[in-house]
Amino acid sequence: MTRQRFLRNLATVAFLAAVYFVAGKLGLKLAQVHPSATAVWAPAGIALAAFLILGYGVFPGVLLGAFLVNLTTAGSVATSIGIAVGNTLEGLLGAYLVNELANGRNAFGRAQDIFRFAVLAGIISTTVSATFGVTSLCLGGFANWDDFGAIWLTWWLGDAVGVLVLAPLLVLWSASPPVKWNSNQAPEAALMLLALLLVAHTVFGGLFAVGTRNYPLEFLCIPFLVWAAFRFGQRLAATAISLLAVIAVWGTLQGLGPFVRKTQNESLLLLQAFMGITSVMILAVAALVEERKQSEKTATHLAAIVQSSDDAIIGKSLDGMIVSWNAGAERIYGHTAAEAIGRPISMLVPPDRADEVPQLLERLKRGERIEHFETVRRSKGGEPLHISLSISPVKDASGAIIGASAIARDVSERKRNEEALQQANAVLTGWLSELEKRTHETTLLNEMGDLLQTCVAVEEAYAVIARFAQQLFPTECGALCVLNASQNLVEAVAVWGDSPACERVFTPEECWALRRGQLHAVDDPASGLICQHVGEPVPVGYLCVPMMGQGEALGVLHLQCGNASNDPVNRLSEAKRRLAVTAAGQLALALANLRLRETLRMQSIRDPLTGLFNRRYMEESLARELRRAGRNQRRLGIMMLDLDHFKRFNDTHGHEAGDTLLRELGEFLRTRTRREDIACRYGGEEFVLVLPEATIEVTRQRGERLRDEFKRLNVQHRGQSLGAVSLSIGVAVFPDHGLTVEDLLRASDQALYRAKAEGRNRVVLGERVE
Repeated sequence: MTRQRFLRNLATVAFLAAVYFVAGKLGLKLAQVHPSATAVWAPAGIALAAFLILGYGVFPGVLLGAFLVNLTTAGSVATSIGIAVGNTLEGLLGAYLVNELANGRNAFGRAQDIFRFAVLAGIISTTVSATFGVTSLCLGGFANWDDFGAIWLTWWLGDAVGVLVLAPLLVLWSASPPVKWNSNQAPEAALMLLALLLVAHTVFGGLFAVGTRNYPLEFLCIPFLVWAAFRFGQRLAATAISLLAVIAVWGTLQGLGPFVRKTQNESLLLLQAFMGITSVMILAVAALVEERKQSEKTATHLAAIVQSSDDAIIGKSLDGMIVSWNAGAERIYGHTAAEAIGRPISMLVPPDRADEVPQLLERLKRGERIEHFETVRRSKGGEPLHISLSISPVKDASGAIIGASAIARDVSERKRNEEALQQANAVLTGWLSELEKRTHETTLLNEMGDLLQTCVAVEEAYAVIARFAQQLFPTECGALCVLNASQNLVEAVAVWGDSPACERVFTPEECWALRRGQLHAVDDPASGLICQHVGEPVPVGYLCVPMMGQGEALGVLHLQCGNASNDPVNRLSEAKRRLAVTAAGQLALALANLRLRETLRMQSIRDPLTGLFNRRYMEESLARELRRAGRNQRRLGIMMLDLDHFKRFNDTHGHEAGDTLLRELGEFLRTRTRREDIACRYGGEEFVLVLPEATIEVTRQRGERLRDEFKRLNVQHRGQSLGAVSLSIGVAVFPDHGLTVEDLLRASDQALYRAKAEGRNRVVLGERVE
């Protein structure tokens, strides 16, 4: 080794020791459980980064820095040596594991390597320093063996977060090539960092709000970290995480922010756990985004070649399943890619040529190429197509045949013209159907506007109807029966005269007038067609008049003759019939207005996009259900649901597709909840289910069933599948997880946050209240 190189290495070791020493002294200023154990230990990240960047040869710098830090803090020379050895071995082991199993300095380029880095360097290797250090202190008499667990946990978590937050920052910025931003990216990056600093100071430093202590606002910082990950890659993401960590530690030490607890050490432990998990997830997101960008470039180039071909280019597996489908194939065969991929190639083969595909596949398995094979295929509409095929086997890197690529050319001009005509026909039919739908909606809106003129309250309406009917039919008895909201039961809401021989609640099918949509009169009970809701024997004639509002059945006006002993005719006169028809029309108008008023009221408590209850209604209902559950000593389940990766979904498919997905989730929850359950849109892509009288196990099982069923949905938007979407669910139950609305919502929200942090697409129970 030359003198110059030796001096350069010596300077590097000395500089590393100095940096390690300064960082260590700053970290130990925050020690709580023991002078040598702190929840904030940046030197662990510095040591690991140094070994990854400079190599294992710089270990004396880490060893010297660690020895001096501990010697000047607490303990003896022996304990300081033990701690320094543990700190050095921790960095060496972490660097070795990362180099061997997680792609070394390039560990932050792929998501799977980032997770390996987190486990190997952040979790496993950091146990070495904690174990060496605490054991040395206990053996030297500077720590009590009874405190071993508490000191070890603080030590380990401080080292782990130092590795997860600081090491990526140093490694990423030491790599080449340097960052190159265009004129638009630099201002955006500055804006992003400024916004992050502002929000971080607000959440952890109490910049604007008074009384935000312990509020779970840490999630407000996540969007800006995701912004950095999506727009600027791993380097700026790591920078943003580090800045957030510094501000968060400072604010927590000031007694501010969501992680403040009884002691500073407990507060820092909670904060560090959050920062470690956040760092891993954001770096993984940044890596995935970068991988996706590179894949998209390659895929776009290849797809452009395939898609630009006028011929059908189809990829298939050796079992005959279609795996790729270009625009030419869509033009020739009529099937879209969504319709074709995943289906057998035999769907294109006429029945009389069913043996042809297996024979061709056997030839391909033997490695044969098939050139200009003339055959007949059928289009999506079933028409025969004369096709010229060229089929080649597809091999993997090892030379094994894994599939086939077919190039098909339509040699029938007449068939191509027919296909074009069919496509035009389909487009025209779609336009006409859409036009009819719009016209129908406009008509309904106009009819609703007319009904708004005479809207009344529900209680007043029924009282007025009873008095009006009594005055119109003083010698008859009758009832006004209306359909309920679900259209499956008819209920008598107003009755007059002597009790009529009519059921107070019945189904629409039990009344001939509602079945036929027209007046049904029975003059002679002995020979007439009697409605099932009229009791037998019927001593007098009766009349059922359907009440129709804008072509919709709202109920029925039931009218009977007076008592048989007082009315020898036992039938309603023609005048009474006409009056009944007129009255039914007036009552129908009143009920239509009543329903309109009810609709407007429901709109005030429902989310317009999903049709579920809104947040205000949910909070009022939850408070009411909590009082009832408390009185009856019953359980009450809460589920908070969140669409996974919804922002990425919006960025990928657009907000219109996002709205479609939210509507589908609303319909999904409506069809899978009990009548007594309360489903609401809590905000954004978050939804809440209130489950009266549901235990922890029942609530969890229902959450698992909802999660499992939803991920199997095939959501369509403009004729195309939006792909699989999953749910993360947090569960809380009264009184196990809280006694108030705020406690339960907080418990379920925290459980939801853990579900997100643990990998999404899962149900997590809230933490019990002791």
